[in-house]
Amino acid sequence: MPPPWRCAVPRIALVGFTSSFGCFIAAANSQTRITFNGARAGLLVILVVVPYFALHGNAVAIFSDEAGIGTVPILIVYLLANISLPFYVLATNRSAFRPVRHALVPLIGTAVLVYGVYEFVQPSQPPPGNVFWAWILGIVLVAAVATAIVYLRRPGALQHAVTAGPEYIEADA
Repeated sequence: MPPPWRCAVPRIALVGFTSSFGCFIAAANSQTRITFNGARAGLLVILVVVPYFALHGNAVAIFSDEAGIGTVPILIVYLLANISLPFYVLATNRSAFRPVRHALVPLIGTAVLVYGVYEFVQPSQPPPGNVFWAWILGIVLVAAVATAIVYLRRPGALQHAVTAGPEYIEADA
């Protein structure tokens, strides 16, 4: 009779594979929707494909590069959410604050996300990954400028975005 752990190894491998594959499908689906909507609006060809083709001579590879570049801003949003969770709970309901749930778990998640962002933006990667950091920096700067413009034009819009939705939060059981 084989040892009990020997039966668990293929199952653990299957769980790891299906989890990774599910993450890949979710990322590919969101990037495909962004690409499709950008192309439908007429932005993709003029702003992205033509310059990419002019620089690299291969417009097909843009979709894999876009998936890599587009992942980091999503990771940055998750990173900011992890960092802000303990502060939010302390500010809104101090008695519900649990150190493990509201500080330790987000800290572990933050460490994983920082590592993921670092792996994407390190300049020592082979091309075209060696310039991903510049594209990502450009995306973050454009987002910051757009946020500043919205804030200057309509200061209440950001306050509304921050406070929208608490009525849907349910207490933990």
